[in-house]
Amino acid sequence: MPPGLVREAQTLLRRRIEALGTTRDVSALGADHPYHAASDELLALAKAHRHALVFLLRHAHGTAYASFTDDLAASLARLAQAYGEHAYPDAALTASNRRALTRIYRAFLGSIASILTEEASEPALQEAVFRLTTYHLAGMRAFFESLVRPTKEVMP
Repeated sequence: MPPGLVREAQTLLRRRIEALGTTRDVSALGADHPYHAASDELLALAKAHRHALVFLLRHAHGTAYASFTDDLAASLARLAQAYGEHAYPDAALTASNRRALTRIYRAFLGSIASILTEEASEPALQEAVFRLTTYHLAGMRAFFESLVRPTKEVMP
């Protein structure tokens, strides 16, 4: 495992989420916005350390890094919650919704591992990450907006 990789990945993910500030629509951000720079740094890290990241996300059971994915998902969920509290101040985030965020980020990290495994070329990797991120951000927007405007029915 490259020294500092875990810390660097966590730092870049945090920087990317925090760069959003209260922005609800990433497509409205200018090309020079810090969010895009953080995204580029994160993609560069993924390209440079693809195999180590796949190991951390999928195969670290029984190692010193066994909790990496769960810890990272929990950290991302907390960052998303903090983002939601700023960008959607009227959102009612319950304990159940916070657990949902953790599940969402576990699935997101699983998707990242799949992309790192399946997309051999750098252009394909970049495109797949872009599509996943676009989908994810739209989902996060819908998630937080649904907390502001309660739905008519809640599934049990």
